[in-house]
Amino acid sequence: MLVGDAGVGKTCLVEGLARWIASATAPRALRDKRIVELSLGALVAGTKFRGEFEDRVQAVIRAASSDPNLILFIDEFHTIIGAGGSGNALDEVQ
Repeated sequence: MLVGDAGVGKTCLVEGLARWIASATAPRALRDKRIVELSLGALVAGTKFRGEFEDRVQAVIRAASSDPNLILFIDEFHTIIGAGGSGNALDEVQ
């Protein structure tokens, strides 16, 4: 998990990792991996209460952990824990 302030390059690191995996120079341990990006906005869309959002997050984590070759990237995940924001972690779901 990469967690940090907004704008420090987390997405850039994941994009670089994806390019490396796709290249012939990636180690064998990474060659069968695939990176899937999940938009936090898509995860939040339609939820009215924090419990609904938490249920969705848990379902995504269960599904992702069932595939050992999946690397899940949830963009803007730092907003859930309040890193790099205004101090109001995920205010839109309350």
